[in-house]
Amino acid sequence: MKLECKKDILRDALTLAERLTGRNLSLPVLSGVLLEVMGEILVIRATNLDVGVEIKIPAKVEKEGQVVIKAGTLISLLNNLKEDKIKLELVNENILVSSVYHTILVKALPVGDFPSLPIQPESEDVEISAETLVGGLKSVFFSSATSSIKPEINSVYLYSEENQLFFVATDSFRLSERKIIMPSLKSNLEMIIPAKNVAEIIRLFENVGDKVVLNFNKNQLAITSNNFYFISRLIDGVYPDYRQIMPKEAKTEVILTRDDLLANLKLVNVFANKLNQIDCKVQPNNKNVEIVSQNSEVGESAARLGAEITGEPIEMSFNVRYLLEMFQSLSDQEVVIKFNGKTKPVLFRGAADPSFSYLVMPMNR
Repeated sequence: MKLECKKDILRDALTLAERLTGRNLSLPVLSGVLLEVMGEILVIRATNLDVGVEIKIPAKVEKEGQVVIKAGTLISLLNNLKEDKIKLELVNENILVSSVYHTILVKALPVGDFPSLPIQPESEDVEISAETLVGGLKSVFFSSATSSIKPEINSVYLYSEENQLFFVATDSFRLSERKIIMPSLKSNLEMIIPAKNVAEIIRLFENVGDKVVLNFNKNQLAITSNNFYFISRLIDGVYPDYRQIMPKEAKTEVILTRDDLLANLKLVNVFANKLNQIDCKVQPNNKNVEIVSQNSEVGESAARLGAEITGEPIEMSFNVRYLLEMFQSLSDQEVVIKFNGKTKPVLFRGAADPSFSYLVMPMNR
């Protein structure tokens, strides 16, 4: 194995791959990445047996071959080299890194112990833009459960229906749904992707400007682009039937300016108690919404927001953190809030763009 490549491209690829390396004491080779030279391409492969990735970068190849090396060691080395190009050469089963001014020998791991990535699932290719995939996952990912006790909700649910693609996540206290219209979508999709693997998909593909291809079966999902191949296990289970709790109508409807609501939520958050609780009072007669927070150790705050209101007056308490987090996905200039009673979940949507829906359960006083 002998090749020359650009230092920055190699370092960036190794940085992406390193996060997918394993910490398996019984299989220490998983802590490394496999470098394999094929033709004019250097393939960087990493896996923790739950997910795996292959990243291709261009190289000037003199001799093909492969080696397994600790990615962190090589990244640290490359960060401290000033030259634009470096050479890698396999010498006595170790890797020799050389540049104009440096020659460094890095110990390798046994190549024979490195596992192969799972074979790509056999299914019809589903082509989708990387921007659509990453954007959909990002817009709901924050609502997934953080505990793995219930793997079905420690995940993102992805499915298609009537040329629409749905991304859903919930932790039982709030739920996010993003709906994307895709007239060209012909295949039926349904999969539950573990949340930790969703984070890696976002990280790997958020800067891919082209389309990606999805292949999947009951247990695995593969995502392929020109330079990336990613494979993940899927959750073998049934996602909760969340549509049962999506409100069809509202007893009270409120329309607020997004920036006004966000600014005042940030203000009352300063005085929220240890449970992040704020109290909300909708007053149709006064055409305003009052938001109050109290903290015995800090103080209290009350904010009144002018709003368009139809329906009944209502009072509720919310976890203000849940409300603040929705704004990363809710970009419409006006926010519609639908109430259906003190114990029912509250629906938040954009007034002009209803593609993102956010349900929040009220807090018990």
